[in-house]
Amino acid sequence: MDDTYAINLAKTEFREGFNSGDVERVLSVFCNDCIDMSEGKPSFYGPETKEVLRARLTRMLSKYRTELAITIGQIFINGNLAVDWGWHQFTFFPKNGG
Repeated sequence: MDDTYAINLAKTEFREGFNSGDVERVLSVFCNDCIDMSEGKPSFYGPETKEVLRARLTRMLSKYRTELAITIGQIFINGNLAVDWGWHQFTFFPKNGG
């Protein structure tokens, strides 16, 4: 599989996971050694990261239906490193109305 295609496929899975409210689908794009350095939150490293993300996503997606639109500006691949830049636009709809 071409690297660019693989990145686009992962972005699609990420988007569709949010749009369908499927926590495990969102998490499927993260490796077991991922790092979470979310702004204003404690950082997590390694396997515990996915557990923390799972808890956060489960809580959020139980309260909101989400629509995620992704625009990929460009993908850079250099050996084992790939970086993309672009935009993630989230829209949240409270499940209890409002």
